[in-house]
Amino acid sequence: MKYTCLIIPLFVFSICAMAQTASSAQPVAAANTGTVLPLSLPAINIVTEMAENKLSWYCQFDGVKSIAVQRSADSVRNFATIGVINTPKKGNGTYKDLHPMIGKNYYRLSIEFGGDMEWFSNTGKAMLDSAMIAKTLEVKAAEALAASEAAKTLEANAAAMAAKKAEREKALKALKEEAALSKPKMTSAEVKAEKRAELKETVTAPAEPVAFSFVPSAKIFTNPYTGHVNIKLADALSRRYNIRFYDPAKNEVLRISRVSKPSLILDKNNFNSRGIYSFQLFDGTTLVESGYVNIY
Repeated sequence: MKYTCLIIPLFVFSICAMAQTASSAQPVAAANTGTVLPLSLPAINIVTEMAENKLSWYCQFDGVKSIAVQRSADSVRNFATIGVINTPKKGNGTYKDLHPMIGKNYYRLSIEFGGDMEWFSNTGKAMLDSAMIAKTLEVKAAEALAASEAAKTLEANAAAMAAKKAEREKALKALKEEAALSKPKMTSAEVKAEKRAELKETVTAPAEPVAFSFVPSAKIFTNPYTGHVNIKLADALSRRYNIRFYDPAKNEVLRISRVSKPSLILDKNNFNSRGIYSFQLFDGTTLVESGYVNIY
């Protein structure tokens, strides 16, 4: 006698077992209020809020091809697909039925794996009556009215701001026009003269600075070879000569209170820098001579 060994893959057996469990499971009643944490498939949760049914679950499988949400008016037959989630990822999943039926609503998930293998979740139930729908519609209408009123308020505020801006611009324009009218008009001769003056200012080149020149003094002068200042006062012994030197800004930089020799040489390093310095020669308090020396 020959024996044939039949090997059934463990994955197929597991899926079949889960399918058998799901088909034999009793419907799960859903709470109308509150938040319920999703359970692992095949369990599903259903919460009704504002006349909408929200389904939630936890998918513990990888490689799911699609999850179809199905609804029926009874718990066994006539399930119709109302939404499909393609290539869902492992983890929490949700679906919201925005337009459930009045009365009983039964939901289940059709999970499709690779190879066209299908598996169903448990079946959940949610009740929806006309009073709940009416209350939901009333709340939504109130929310829509509040949103409309808020939009109207914003629009009115924007219009008021635009009107104020237009008024300010109009007033500013009127002030400018009034100022232009109050300005005395120029005659044609005045206009021509003004244009000629503007043209002259544009065309005329700025005058070049005039080079400063002076006649060296015979008493106080710069030695052209050494750059030092020579002082020649033949009658210095019989006079009370004193000399003051000034920089270009008229600041006194050097003073000789008494010239006691007929001939003196003043080192150019006594001056701050190069340039033309002015001097005043006094006999006592009487000014005898003014002039310039060039320090280089």
